[in-house]
Amino acid sequence: MAKAKEPLEIGEQRGNILRRYKDTYLVRMAVNGKRQYINAHNDYEAAKLLAQEAKKKQAQEKLTGHNTLVGDLLKRKSNCSIGELVDRYIDTRRPLLKPLSIRFYENTADYLRTIYSSAADDLTITEISEFIGQLQAQKLSAKTVNHVLALARAACNFGIKEKLIERNTFNEVQNLRVTKHEPNPFSKAELTRIFAKLDQHLLPYFILQATTGMRTGELMALRWKDIDFKNKQIRISRSRWGKIEDSTKTSGSDRSIFIPDTVKDMLKSLKSKRRAGDSNPVVINKDGEPYQVYLHRYWKKALKDARVAYRPNYVLRSTFASLALQEGADIGYVIKTLGHASIRITTEKYMRYIKEADSRNRAKIDQMLTIPITSSSD
Repeated sequence: MAKAKEPLEIGEQRGNILRRYKDTYLVRMAVNGKRQYINAHNDYEAAKLLAQEAKKKQAQEKLTGHNTLVGDLLKRKSNCSIGELVDRYIDTRRPLLKPLSIRFYENTADYLRTIYSSAADDLTITEISEFIGQLQAQKLSAKTVNHVLALARAACNFGIKEKLIERNTFNEVQNLRVTKHEPNPFSKAELTRIFAKLDQHLLPYFILQATTGMRTGELMALRWKDIDFKNKQIRISRSRWGKIEDSTKTSGSDRSIFIPDTVKDMLKSLKSKRRAGDSNPVVINKDGEPYQVYLHRYWKKALKDARVAYRPNYVLRSTFASLALQEGADIGYVIKTLGHASIRITTEKYMRYIKEADSRNRAKIDQMLTIPITSSSD
């Protein structure tokens, strides 16, 4: 008696059966002249039966011109879960995206855990609406909820393309409306009070962020070799989250930032005190190691002690921009320092401060172009 063949290896095809993933067997068949696939999931025996049935019905189709059974099979619902689709989708994106982007995808996927086991084809609009309500109950922002929906939507579209599911209910659900808020920067008086309450070890880091407008991830990735003390500049070319270090947010984010004399002297003294090498990180804890998380909790405590209304420390970036514009800095300089991709981003966020600067500039131009005019006699 012949020995039964073992199930296929991943990527192997036998007859009309292809094993696409560990738990996915696809059965190929022609229906009305078009190639179709049916997902038999992880059941190899079911895949063989489907392949046999496909051959019978293809022969029947040649005689009758109609293939109703295969059509009914194609309409059946898949058991492929949301979690399975999301995990596979992220795996396909892993070689194409930066590590920090993959980390963002994985963190976003955590919010989908409550529906991870739900069959994608069975999910209804009502169930997705209830899921959105659960996210909102966690006090997630509309922007974060939309990121979660975007990942689920992309994963299900991937599932349709790969013949794993037949419908994407997330495509029928609209994103939440995101209200754009004007930045709420700190005033000079608030900064003075906050800095007075900060641990002296942490103070230079927040002063540096407030006077350069660098992103928190850029601050965490900073090394001493990035600081040009002679020309009073900092070169930004990396970003870090936890142990993951990567390139900056966008290509336009690579830039050089001017630092005032007081900040330059502060950093120079700090490097000398630590006897730090050029390759050492600037932002380190008291044990001399890089922080594995952002400095949020220390900042929050300082604001509480200073009795200043809470805003996260990345608002120091907005604070730099607003104070620079209020002091009459050129908008082009602010755009370059922040590393914004376009002038639109800056003008949309800081229009109020730009208008205030424009008012002062008009006054200066008015004075500068005052020319004595004498009337000539006929």
